[in-house]
Amino acid sequence: MIKEIHLKNVSTYGNTGTTLTSLEKVNFIFGTNGTGKTTLSRVIKDPSSYENCAVEWEPGTECEVLVYNRDYIDEVFGPSISDVQGIFTLGIEDKERTEAISIKKSSIDELDRIISKQERNLHGDDTYKGVYNEITELEEEFKKYCWEQKRRVPDSLTEAFQGLNSNKVRFRDEVIQQHNLNKADLQDEASLIDKAQTLFGKRPNERSTVEGPCFSQLIQLESSPILNQVIVGKRDVSIANMIEKLGNNDWVYKGREYFDRNGNICPFCQRETNELFRKSLSEYFDETFESSKRELREFRSHYYQLYLDAQSKMEELTNHKFSEMHTIAIENAVSRIHRTVKENIDFIESKINEPSQKIKLTSISSDAESIENLIGAENARIEEHNKMVREYKDERSNLIDSVWKLYLEKYIETQMREYLKKKSNLEKKKNGIESKREDCRQKRQTLKTALSKLEMETTSIEPTIKGINGLLKAFGFSSFNLDKSQANGYYKVVRNDGSTVERTLSEGERSFITFLYFFHLLNGSHSKRGETGNRIVVFDDPVSSMDCDVLYVVSSLIRSLFTNDKGGTNDLQQFFILTHNVYFHKEVSFNGGNTTGRKKDDEKRVKSTYWVVKKTNNISTVESYVKNPIQTSYEMLWWDIRREGQKDGYTIGNTYRRIIEYYFKMIGGIDYNELCSKFDSEMQSICRSFFSWINDGSHTVWDDPYFIPSENMLSNYEKVFKDIFDKSGHIAHYDMMMGKELPPSRNVE
Repeated sequence: MIKEIHLKNVSTYGNTGTTLTSLEKVNFIFGTNGTGKTTLSRVIKDPSSYENCAVEWEPGTECEVLVYNRDYIDEVFGPSISDVQGIFTLGIEDKERTEAISIKKSSIDELDRIISKQERNLHGDDTYKGVYNEITELEEEFKKYCWEQKRRVPDSLTEAFQGLNSNKVRFRDEVIQQHNLNKADLQDEASLIDKAQTLFGKRPNERSTVEGPCFSQLIQLESSPILNQVIVGKRDVSIANMIEKLGNNDWVYKGREYFDRNGNICPFCQRETNELFRKSLSEYFDETFESSKRELREFRSHYYQLYLDAQSKMEELTNHKFSEMHTIAIENAVSRIHRTVKENIDFIESKINEPSQKIKLTSISSDAESIENLIGAENARIEEHNKMVREYKDERSNLIDSVWKLYLEKYIETQMREYLKKKSNLEKKKNGIESKREDCRQKRQTLKTALSKLEMETTSIEPTIKGINGLLKAFGFSSFNLDKSQANGYYKVVRNDGSTVERTLSEGERSFITFLYFFHLLNGSHSKRGETGNRIVVFDDPVSSMDCDVLYVVSSLIRSLFTNDKGGTNDLQQFFILTHNVYFHKEVSFNGGNTTGRKKDDEKRVKSTYWVVKKTNNISTVESYVKNPIQTSYEMLWWDIRREGQKDGYTIGNTYRRIIEYYFKMIGGIDYNELCSKFDSEMQSICRSFFSWINDGSHTVWDDPYFIPSENMLSNYEKVFKDIFDKSGHIAHYDMMMGKELPPSRNVE
């Protein structure tokens, strides 16, 4: 069944739109001409033709919609009536086949109920969520969680999610895909961030390895034998014993320099020396001694030059971008080497000045080894970088897989496990329901095929001809009837002499025969199979242009469609009845009187809704009512009487007169004198005054406000009006009419 109808931006329905909701099996819609009823019927017929309108169905109940409106009348019985397509219905001669058809239809209906139940289990309704919605909610929750956890991933790694950063659904789907396919090993986050510096962002270039300083020769010189060598003069000269005894070899060598510049005078004692002393001194510090001294000076120069060579390389090291930890270690080691080498040079200088002493240089080997290890680690990192650059595409792909693996294991592992478990259970439930539904559909199709075959063997257009002609004759349409056309499976409308009616039918005749044709179509088909299936029926002003006596026939026929099927066993699932005619509306919407309060009686009543289409400032809206809002003119007169504090002194007398004339004429005439005689003598004059007032007010308009009865007199006349019914024995009718209320409207979105 249809559960909601949305109307917006079509005909006189405006931008705000209006909605018919909570629709039942029978839906009565009243509205004056031009308010938008036919537009509503057209939207129900074909909502896809109206961009801003929609018809919502209960899950699994969508079916054929048959609409009777002026479009249908023009389509079937236009101004020039020729051949009309026949309506195939079941015959009643073959009882066995008819029963077989009935059984198959019942089986199909039962399968439809099961399918509808499965559709509800899948799609849900107002009271049940449905497995599809459960899956949707689960996926929505998981989507939000995945997106929230994505924000926790370090920014330097988010390039792995490239192309997914603006679409939550695609990201969730990729998470599931990665969970199913990702085979990467789990790596620590710091390692991935390090790789990302190379592989994410702008494509990098290869880097040169670090060339460190060479410390090996410096370290070799640290153990040179000359450093431990005691360099003294020649031992076999006369002066040697004294110098050796005093141990002042270096002091004498230094004094010799001054001795040579001071002639033969000793620079220490200031005495003149002889040639023998000069000769002994010169022989003591011979070429061997001088050679050793030169070797020391060359050693110092070589050591210092090696240091200078290493120093330039060490400066390059301190400018290289190591990791923060390695940079500090390099700087500390270089600083210690600088300090150690300078100290060693001072030691060498002291050896040169005092060649007889032994010295030991401080080794830089430990710091040199540390620097070499750091350079080795850096070059290994550079080589890894260069390898990634050379194999950029594969390495980048591997990094992306590793980032996804980290995301799956670190951020959503628990939630993923719960999601997959719930999703698996819901999928099993869904597949079970869908399988059962599909099985029912296949069984239904098998039954439909067998039913179609039976119907083709049993159906005919003859029953429709007999039915329509019988109704035409019964209601006085005797100048024309329906007959078979020469075209197989078609009708024609003919006069009694057999001639076709052509354009000679009146508007009322054309409307009535079209209605009868539509009425019989509801239980038949244009197909020779005669298959009907579930249907929604719409009547739009079916009594338009018809006589009053036909009005009651049409209303009775329409009511029979739903009042004779309170169990819902036929193919007509839902009705929409639209009209502007108050009397037709009253007749067709009669629903067995007021509720009794007894459950069994109330269950027999057809579930209905009541609507009024209104147009204000050329904008149409639809208002819903709890009870039938359309009353007869007589009921509306009583409603005017019941309005407390709102009676109009100009018109209320005319209302009293019309009620009294209508009611007492209906029960046998009016005798004002007889009615007045039933009052006490004191009230008889007021009663006569009352009748004079209501008769005078019905034919004239008072210009003078003094002719309007005072509030006190109106109160007296109101009592007289009630007493007329009381004293004539009809107070029950008065009480009944005064107790009625106009039905309240209900909120409609």
